[in-house]
This record gives sequence, C-alpha cells and structure tokens, in this order.
Amino acid sequence: MNNKSQMFFIPWNYERHWMLEIVCAGKIIHLDPWLRHKRPKMTIDLTLQRAYELLGGSNELLGTFPGVTVAACPKQTLGIECGFYVLRYINDIVKALNSFVLIREKFGKMDTYDVETMLLPLQHQWLSKLTRYLY
Repeated sequence: MNNKSQMFFIPWNYERHWMLEIVCAGKIIHLDPWLRHKRPKMTIDLTLQRAYELLGGSNELLGTFPGVTVAACPKQTLGIECGFYVLRYINDIVKALNSFVLIREKFGKMDTYDVETMLLPLQHQWLSKLTRYLY
C-alpha cells in the first residue's frame, strides 16, 4: 500500500458483536464500540497477520505486519447498536479531511454517539436503502 491516505475497512463480527479493523499504511487500528468487550486478540491478530503473509508476501503491497493498535472511540450505551456504531465510524472517517487526526483526537474525546442526532439518521438511511431491495 503505497498511498498513505488509503484505508481498508474490515467490519468484524465476532460472537454476534461488530468491531472495526482499519488497515492503512504501516498500521492496523482496532475500534470497538462496546466498553466492556474483551477483544478477541488472538483471533483478530492471527487472521490479519495471515492476510499480510498471503497478500503482502513480497512486502510490496502491505509491508510487514505492524500489529494491531486499539484506539479510543465512542462507546455504545444499550448493548445492541454495535453494528450502527461501526457504520458510523466508517462514515465519520471517510468524511474527515484527516482520518488519523479524527481517530486520535475526536474519537478519543467522545464517550458515545448521541442516538437522536447521530445514530437514528444513519439507521433511517440504511433502512430506506434496504427496503428498496425487499419489496
């Protein structure tokens, strides 16, 4: 990956809980919306390390495996909205001018997303798109 601003988003579902892995030049960032969730470190790290070995065997595509860094991020409050939090993380990061500053500074200062102003609009947006395909 030779473009420093390029990011690969990997939404990760482990035991019915959504998390987000962000693979970018020289780092992997882990975002988990559940405050008390015990991160499945071995599962995530070993899978990503294996992907690096398979895809970046020559170290030209991805480079060497950098390990996974856990970043502070807004946490869910009800225990059921983890998927929408992961979608919101991706939405916020893609729209940010400097994604790394957003993750480091803004996410680290936010305890949670406001349900009314930040999650419900996203839920309505996804439901409206989804219902077009169901009917």
